[in-house]
Amino acid sequence: MSRTANSPKSEQERTVGAIPALFVVLVVLIGAATAAVYFEDQLFPPPPVADESELELQALRRVIAVDPDNSSLHTRLGWLYYWRGQYREAEQALRQSLTLNWEQQEAHYALGLTYMELGSLEAAEKSFLAALEMARHPDMLYFALGDLYRQRGSWDEALRFYRAALFWMPDVPELHLRVADVYEQKGMTGEAIAALQRAAQYQPDLREQVRTKVKELQARGR
Repeated sequence: MSRTANSPKSEQERTVGAIPALFVVLVVLIGAATAAVYFEDQLFPPPPVADESELELQALRRVIAVDPDNSSLHTRLGWLYYWRGQYREAEQALRQSLTLNWEQQEAHYALGLTYMELGSLEAAEKSFLAALEMARHPDMLYFALGDLYRQRGSWDEALRFYRAALFWMPDVPELHLRVADVYEQKGMTGEAIAALQRAAQYQPDLREQVRTKVKELQARGR
């Protein structure tokens, strides 16, 4: 995985070179207690355990104070604020990350999610589309754009992006549920039922709920 450098030295070199002890603390907090998840071809950290988030926040601020031009650290700070529900602070950190390195795809994605929480759908759309231009495996971006257009009530656009996401993630039940909802909004009962059944196929504990919903849709269509 390649990263854009913000100076003659890479971000990793600058970070390791500055205050090694604090960096070790940060790595432990970020990586040791949680499993890594991947988005596109970059490492995206999962949410921290609740009682660890304050410790990580303090450690991260100390690292950034010494290495303020490291865009990856600002991105991590943005995620942390996002998970804590501090969306304005998340926006500020992620915008700073992109000021330092516009090609931080992860920051564009996180900023889009943050804008959605703030109700700024136009700004969220711009952030997601910026990330999409850099993506080689844009599964979660398609999912996010589908959610955005669904929230906006743009059913055809939502369906288009959900279908694109299904190409990459055909076995994600929540995605099929989203598709079913869009079909229902469009009055396409048969397609909605088929999508619901696919969701139950991938997540069997949904079967009872799906049966109830299917009966509701069938009764409504009579």
